[in-house]
Amino acid sequence: MELLKQEITRLFENARDKNEFEFVQVLMKYSGPNNFKSGSKLQEWFHAIDFYKTLYITHSKEEKYRAACLLYYFFFENTELYILLANLCSINLGYHARKKLFFTSHKKKMTETQNKIDMISELLVDSECPSILSFFSTNFNETLKKSFARSTYSIKDDKFFLLNSEHIFINGIGETNFEIKEFLIPKISEIIEFFNHIRDCFIHHFYWYRGNKVISVFDDEPVLIKIIGSSEGLKGLKIKSNSLTHKGDSEPENHQNWKCYTPSGKSIMLNWIEDTLLRYECKEDIENSFEIRNLTSKIIKRNNFNELFRIMNILVKFGNVMYTQWENETNPNTKYMLKEQINKFYRKAMTINIPVDFSIISKRLQRINSSESMVHSRMNHTAS
Repeated sequence: MELLKQEITRLFENARDKNEFEFVQVLMKYSGPNNFKSGSKLQEWFHAIDFYKTLYITHSKEEKYRAACLLYYFFFENTELYILLANLCSINLGYHARKKLFFTSHKKKMTETQNKIDMISELLVDSECPSILSFFSTNFNETLKKSFARSTYSIKDDKFFLLNSEHIFINGIGETNFEIKEFLIPKISEIIEFFNHIRDCFIHHFYWYRGNKVISVFDDEPVLIKIIGSSEGLKGLKIKSNSLTHKGDSEPENHQNWKCYTPSGKSIMLNWIEDTLLRYECKEDIENSFEIRNLTSKIIKRNNFNELFRIMNILVKFGNVMYTQWENETNPNTKYMLKEQINKFYRKAMTINIPVDFSIISKRLQRINSSESMVHSRMNHTAS
C-alpha cells in the first residue's frame, strides 16, 4: 500500500506543480467558488464513505459484513473518483482537466463500473501509476458489486452466498459462495486505506490555500490569475483583465480590476478531444482500448474531417503495432487475442468515411483471419 499512497501523493503534488491553474479548478470541482464547502458530489462521497466506515468498524458479524458490502459498492460506484484521477493524470501529462468522464456514453454503460475503470486505465499507464491500476484490478469485482446492488445474495455466519446470480471467479474458479473473512475483508481494508489517503490528499491541498496567490497563465497571451485563499481554504479564482473589470464584494479598492472567473468556462473541456488525440498520437503502444474506442465514437458523431483523419491514423497505428506483435508471437492463445484486437482496430478505421486506400490493411486482415481458419482446420483434421 505504501507504493500506492506514494503514487496518489505524487499525482496531487505534480499536478499542482505542473499547472496550478488547472489543478485549482479540479479542487473547485468546476462549479465556482465555495463549491467544496457548499457541497459537491465528491464532498458527499467523502462523507458517505466515512459514515459507512463507521458502521463497518463499530458493528460485528453479519451487520459488519453488510456494512462492508455497502462500503464496497459506494466506493467503486461514484464517478467523481474516476474523474478526479483522470484529471490529476491529465494535468501531470501536460493536458487540460475535464468535466466529464466519458466522451460519449449510454445510460446502461454509465452503470458499469468496469467501464469507468477502463476509461482511466491508459491515463494511469501513461502517468506511471501501476499500483493504482493494480488496486482496481485486484479489488474490484463486478459480480460482487452487482449481487449487492440487486440484493441477489445472503449472508450466513461468515459466508456470502450468491443467489440467482452468475458465479464469482476466485483464483480462476467459479464459485457460488465465499468466505467473507478471506475474500471480502482484505479488499475492504485496502479500499479504506486508498480512500483515506486520496481524501486526505484532496483536503490537504484544498486547505493549503490559506491566502491569496497570483499566478501567470498563458491563454493566447499571458494572463494573471489570482487564487483566492482563506482560513477556510480555497475560495475561488479571479482573472485580471483590462477590458473586463468587476469589483468583488469583499475586495479592497486596489483590487477592483479583478474579475471573477468561471472554471466551467473557457479552460475546462476546451481541448479535451484535441488533448486526447495528441496523447494517443504520441503513444507507441496501448494496453487498454476502452478510452480510444469511446473517443472514436464521439469523433464519428462530430464528423469533423481533421478529427476523423487523425483518429483513423491512430487506429491504424495501433493496429500495425499489434500486427507486428502477432507476426512474432508463438503462443497460440496470445496470437488469437492479438488477432481479435487487430480486427477491432483495423475494421473500426475502415468504417470511418474518408477516401483512403485500405488495401494493405485488407490484406493483413485476410492473412490473420485465414491463418486462424487454417489452424482450426488442422486441429479438426487431427481430432478426426
